[in-house]
Amino acid sequence: MARYGQSKLSRFWYFARVELRPPMPNEFGQVQQGLQQIVKSASTGGWRQLTVKVYSFFINPFLF
Repeated sequence: MARYGQSKLSRFWYFARVELRPPMPNEFGQVQQGLQQIVKSASTGGWRQLTVKVYSFFINPFLF
């Protein structure tokens, strides 16, 4: 039983480290492009058309 829980916990921590890490310096260009896309879609009303992936990328940091 303890072994089963330990494997689940180690898997959780693996994905937590990968998914919750801050952006690396080489990814700043992608972040800038994403922010520009958000601003453009907000000004044109296209924010209603955003995908969940794009929306969650910008909203998740504010939820913690």
